[in-house]
Amino acid sequence: MNDLASKIVLPPSLAKFFFEAGYCESTFFEGRRSSRLRIRCEALMTIDASLPSIHRDEQDSIVYVKDISTRGICIVTHQQLWPEEQLRICFQNREVRATTVRCRRIGEFCWECGAEITSFRNFELEDEY
Repeated sequence: MNDLASKIVLPPSLAKFFFEAGYCESTFFEGRRSSRLRIRCEALMTIDASLPSIHRDEQDSIVYVKDISTRGICIVTHQQLWPEEQLRICFQNREVRATTVRCRRIGEFCWECGAEITSFRNFELEDEY
């Protein structure tokens, strides 16, 4: 992926991260609007627009996709993201554009970030010219 290496350090609590698959369980009290599907893959994230007060040395980085739904995507990254940052996440011949809505630290160099999807593109379904 563009010769980038992942800088994410998964904490011991996520030791089985890449072995989980399928739909996430929901509870009655969750405020989620859509079911989540665990993807568990590497992706290339580009920060298209950040906040004016935040200086980013890098715009591209490797992230892990945690899960996705029809309205949102959850990623694991090595850096903190802030609400309203505009992201482009490319994985498995797909491109998701999203706006960050939440981010929480789960370990050193490990942040779990949720983003609302603004557009989704599947390159496998597009006509070839």
